[in-house]
Amino acid sequence: MPLPNVDDLLTPEEAAALLSVSPATLERWRAHRPIYGPAFIRISSRIIRYRQGDIRAFIEASLRQ
Repeated sequence: MPLPNVDDLLTPEEAAALLSVSPATLERWRAHRPIYGPAFIRISSRIIRYRQGDIRAFIEASLRQ
């Protein structure tokens, strides 16, 4: 799998702003089992990033007709 472009990675604060939720909500989603919310990358125990494409995919998957 190719590495994501660093420019495409979002901090939890940036991802939360795009989703109109708080960073704490993203943290709860990551801790939920099974994991809920957009896919994320754990770079280290304290560094989490989100790919822009995964945020878009989560929004698309959440659409209700």
